[in-house]
Amino acid sequence: MQRRSATGGISFATVCQLAGEAGADLSAIAKKYKGKSGAEQRSDTKDEEVPCRTFEELLAAARTISKDDVEGIEQLIAETLKINSIRRETIYSALKDSTGYTLTAIRKQLSEFSEAIPSLDQLDLAHKAISRLGADNILHSSGLTWLWENIGVWKPMEDRTIKQSAQKVIEDEKMDVAAHLVNGVC
Repeated sequence: MQRRSATGGISFATVCQLAGEAGADLSAIAKKYKGKSGAEQRSDTKDEEVPCRTFEELLAAARTISKDDVEGIEQLIAETLKINSIRRETIYSALKDSTGYTLTAIRKQLSEFSEAIPSLDQLDLAHKAISRLGADNILHSSGLTWLWENIGVWKPMEDRTIKQSAQKVIEDEKMDVAAHLVNGVC
C-alpha cells in the first residue's frame, strides 16, 4: 500500500519500501552515502538504513509530507540532527506549514532523538583538543600553556590559539559552537 502525501506525492518511506521490494540494497546505499558525508546520522526510527538526505532534499520532503505520515515525519526530524540550526529551523518551518504540527512539538521530537544519542561532554572535548595538539606537546605551568615547537623549543600559547583549537574540535563533532562550551573545554 502506497502512502500519499496531502499533495498527492509518494512518501520517502514508501519510495524506500518499493526500492527494497525491487531488489535495491538500501544498506549498501546507506553505507556509501555515510562514508561520503563524514559523521553518521543516527535515529531511533525504523528507517535507519536510509541514506542521509541533503538540506535541499529534506526541505522538499518537509514541504510535501502528509500529517498522516508519522514515520516519515519522525525520520525527517531525525535526519536534521546533524545540520546547522538555521537550516534545521527552515526545515521545521516548512514541516509546520505542511503538517500543522507546532514548532514546539517538532522540537520536542528532536530533543527526544538527541537524548537517545550520547553526546560528548566538555571533558571529552578537552581530551580531543589535547589529542589534536599532541598530549606530549603541551605543558601548563605558572598560569601559562606551552606548546612544543618542532624547532626544539617550548613556546607560550595564546588563549586565542587554545580557544581556536577547542572550536575546531567542537565543529568537527558537528556541535553548535558557543562561548560557554569553548570556555568549558579550555
